[in-house]
Amino acid sequence: MPRTTPSTPSPGALADALDDALLRHTVEPWFGRVMGRHGAAVQGFPQDFDHAWAPSDPRPASVVYQARFVWAAATLARCRPDTGPGSAAYRRWADEGLGALFERFATEPAGGLSFWEGRPRETHLYAVSFGVFAASALARLTGFPAHRDRALQLFQWLDDGAWDPGSASYAEALAGDGSPLVTHPDRPNDFIGTPWGGRSSNALLHAVEALTELVEATGDSRAAHRLGALVERTEALVTRDGGRLFRHYDRGWRPLDRVISYGHDVEAYHLVRTARAALGLAPGTPIEGLARRALHEGLTRSGGLRNGLPRRGWRGWLRPDEPQVWWAQAEALFTLAVLARDDSHRRSEPLAALHRLWAWIEAHFLDARHGGWFESVDARGRPVARAKAHLWKACYHETRGLLGAADALRTLAGGGSRGSRGGMTGAKTHPAPSTPSPG
Repeated sequence: MPRTTPSTPSPGALADALDDALLRHTVEPWFGRVMGRHGAAVQGFPQDFDHAWAPSDPRPASVVYQARFVWAAATLARCRPDTGPGSAAYRRWADEGLGALFERFATEPAGGLSFWEGRPRETHLYAVSFGVFAASALARLTGFPAHRDRALQLFQWLDDGAWDPGSASYAEALAGDGSPLVTHPDRPNDFIGTPWGGRSSNALLHAVEALTELVEATGDSRAAHRLGALVERTEALVTRDGGRLFRHYDRGWRPLDRVISYGHDVEAYHLVRTARAALGLAPGTPIEGLARRALHEGLTRSGGLRNGLPRRGWRGWLRPDEPQVWWAQAEALFTLAVLARDDSHRRSEPLAALHRLWAWIEAHFLDARHGGWFESVDARGRPVARAKAHLWKACYHETRGLLGAADALRTLAGGGSRGSRGGMTGAKTHPAPSTPSPG
C-alpha cells in the first residue's frame, strides 16, 4: 500500500471526509432546509427544488422519490443516529413518510403502490420494490411488528401477482392488482422505458436491493428464496453475456439492446454482494468482474465516472462534452471502497482511484455555495444540470454511497463502521433462514 501523503489521506481520514460531506451536503440541505422549511412528512416529502433549494415547478409526485426519502431517513437513524437532527427526528420523518406513501400511492384494487400519484390502476416492479425497500428499512430500524407486517404485505402482494416462474424473475409493468401488463393503448414502453412485457437490469437490481433489506429486517423465508433466485439471475446474465449487463431484455432475458451503463455496473456489484451476505453466501460473485471492467473503462484520468458506452461503440463515445451524472459517482465511491477493503493483494489500485474520484466530486459535484450535489457536470467539471431535487433526484444515491464507502474504509482502517445497528456493507441485523422455502 502506498505511503500516506497529504494528498492521499489515510482510509480513516477519508472516511471522516465522507461523513463530513454527508452532513454538509446531504443532511443539512435535505433534512435541514427542505424539511425545516416545508414541514413534516405527513403529506409526503416536497419534491422539486432548483440549484439554490428554492421550490421549482412541481411535477407529478413519484413513489420512487418518496420511498427513497423514507429509506434515507430510516437508514440515517440506524447508521448515523447522532448526525444532524438525530435519530428521533429521522425516525419520525421515516414513519410519517411511510404512512403518507401508502395513503397517496395506493393502487386500485388496494394492496400495492402506484408509480405516480393519481394513477392507481398501473404500476411497476421498480416502484413497488422501492416501497418494499422503504418499509423494510423502517422495520429494520424499529423492529416493530406493524412495520414488519407492512413490508411483508407489500412484498406478498408483489410476489402473488408478478412472480414469473418461467423467467425466474418478476414481471415489471403491472396492473393495479399486481398482474402483468403486456400491452398498453397509449405508450410503446413502460414507466422506465422498457418495451411492454420485457425485463430490465435496472428493475432487477432494485428488486435485489429491496428483498435484501426485507430479509435483513424480517428473515422471511419466501423473500429469501426469491432473493436467491434474483441474485442467480443477475449473475447468470453477466456470465452469459461476456461480462456485460445490458439495459433491456425480453421476457426470457434475451438482450433487446447493447446499452452499457457504468453506473449500474458498479452499483450491481455492491448490491449483489450485500444480497449474498444477507443470504449467508460466500462473497465471491461474477459481478465483481463487471464492476472492475466498468471502472477500468469508465473512470477518467481526472477521476470521474463516465456514463457508459453508446450504441456505436468506443469512438463515438469519447466526446469532450459527455456529461457525468451524480448518482454514478456515488455508486462508484461505494464499490471502490469495498474493493479496496476486501482485496489486500490488489488494494492500491482501487484505493488510488477512490482518492481521485473523491477529489473530483469535491471539486465539481458538491455545491460550495448552496450545498448539495449538482445533477451532472461535463468532462471539464462544469455543471450541466444544477437541479437539487426532482422526481428522479432524491438524496438516496449519495446517502448510500457515502455511508457505504465510509463504513468500508473504517473497516479497512481497523475501526469498524459507525452504525450502532450494522453498517451499509453486509452486516446482518436479522439472521437469514438457512433453508428458505419455495413460497
